[in-house]
Amino acid sequence: MTAEQPESSSDEIVQDELLCTRLENGIRVPRLAMWNICSKSISRDIDKCFVSGYRHIMLSSGAERDQEVGESMQRWIQKSRPGHCRDELFISFMFDLGPVIGLGSAQQQQQKLNNRLQALECHHIDMLILYKGDNVKIGDNLRQRNAITSLWKAFEKLVNEGMIRCLSLANFCQDEVESLTANCTIQPSVLWLSNDPNKMGWKDVDHFYRYCQYKEFIPGVMHRVDRPEAEWVRGHGSSLGNVSRELQKTPLQVFHRLLVQKNFIVAVAGDIKTMENGFQVFDFCLKEDHINELKAIRL
Repeated sequence: MTAEQPESSSDEIVQDELLCTRLENGIRVPRLAMWNICSKSISRDIDKCFVSGYRHIMLSSGAERDQEVGESMQRWIQKSRPGHCRDELFISFMFDLGPVIGLGSAQQQQQKLNNRLQALECHHIDMLILYKGDNVKIGDNLRQRNAITSLWKAFEKLVNEGMIRCLSLANFCQDEVESLTANCTIQPSVLWLSNDPNKMGWKDVDHFYRYCQYKEFIPGVMHRVDRPEAEWVRGHGSSLGNVSRELQKTPLQVFHRLLVQKNFIVAVAGDIKTMENGFQVFDFCLKEDHINELKAIRL
């Protein structure tokens, strides 16, 4: 007979809901992810991110550093506190649609996934993200739409085989999402943006956000705070800066807190200090007047 576990307090439940969002199939997705860490020592910096609290690792299309990431994961699992296991980590893979459309081969992508899992010493990934870069134009091109649909269906098989737990899309416009989902069985769990929504075919952030709510997709943002166009998030003299000064938080922390409260998943790219700073968003709350002041913020 096993001992009964103590009941969770309401504060613990609220905190858990802030740290993770739960998909319809029961999968818990950590709301903040480390993505594209800008470092020559990625293994060491992932160790630091684990200490900061990150449990969601988002890996880009290139597999060059998978072995380093895998070593860091295994080190965290084996040498940290008792009870740590692979299931506490959430691993996302990005698959760039550019080469997929060019090659037209879903089988090559499936083999690529197998190779990456071996490098990471994992039996499965938690989320696969079909990523459409700025240079990929789908439009009404039937061949490209069919290629993407074939690829999605190939990954649906891997979901059924247990190699992938859920699928998602990045930088697809509404029409492209509708075209894909009309011909597939498994719906995307998350819709991601990694650029200006207007460049990705959305009127603005609200358009993207309302569509996600209507379709019951989780909205996601890939936030490259290491790029010059992200300067605005520092909020000097802006409403973001005003709120951050009032709360004695950094503009980046206020921005991430705003997204978390709106049920976004946020993938953060930058140097290790930025990554550590960007995770500290669970010890304060934005009130209604703060949110109203921040309405003008663009992603």
